[in-house]
Amino acid sequence: MARTHHDEPSGSSTAWPVGVIARYRTIADATVDIQRTTEPDATWQPATTECTGCGTKRLFINIANAEIGTPANARTLTETEARDWAQQHSEKCRAEPKPTDVSA
Repeated sequence: MARTHHDEPSGSSTAWPVGVIARYRTIADATVDIQRTTEPDATWQPATTECTGCGTKRLFINIANAEIGTPANARTLTETEARDWAQQHSEKCRAEPKPTDVSA
């Protein structure tokens, strides 16, 4: 299955939150953000995903060990798993993002 990375619309001035390494736009115009949470050479290589529409959060983690290999291998595997989930979720989620201006 080919992954499609949904970038911010052309001309958008919306900055990504600090730490976000990838962002996928949902069909309802929310985003699914992926954030890496450790240093590149750490044994544990977690990444989190969060949908700004429905609020679903996921944790993906791989550990550098004899089976996976180096921290770089663990990081690549973790990011691939997170990206695959984010892509699938962004294609299905219909929840709209929560308004940022709630003044009446």
